[in-house]
Amino acid sequence: MEDGELKVIRVMTVSLKVTETIGANGLLQKGSKTMVKFDNELASGGCFTLLYPDRTEVKNLSGSIEAFSLNRYQEELGKPYALDMLV
Repeated sequence: MEDGELKVIRVMTVSLKVTETIGANGLLQKGSKTMVKFDNELASGGCFTLLYPDRTEVKNLSGSIEAFSLNRYQEELGKPYALDMLV
């Protein structure tokens, strides 16, 4: 956090094989586990958060009370999807 906003320190992209019906918690767990495999520094006590590109936390579908799932996110987005994980 810097001045009340999240600040990007570094960007790391990893590919994940997941089912289309995966929810936010499953995606966060699988993503963080994979990221730690590729960067040992992350294993030393980081906290991971799954974020939409606008830096809001993924809990429900954006602007909705419907639970997040990857396939519904893609349907709503109408194009290839991208989510960020902040360490």
